[in-house]
Amino acid sequence: MNNKVEYWLNLCDDNMISAKWLLKGDRYLDTAFFCHQITEKALKAVVANVTGETEEFLCWIKQRLGKLP
Repeated sequence: MNNKVEYWLNLCDDNMISAKWLLKGDRYLDTAFFCHQITEKALKAVVANVTGETEEFLCWIKQRLGKLP
């Protein structure tokens, strides 16, 4: 596994632990935030796995999204 992919997946694991603890404490809004973070980091892992890069690809996406009506 590529180092960048492993990096993002390790962060996902850490965020999942936090999300589970928050859920047990009925902290639903905070849990949702961490779930969002997990999703974003998992997407970065996929991009890193497919392209070998994350930063340049995500900047490209942000530029395209900025041009939407």
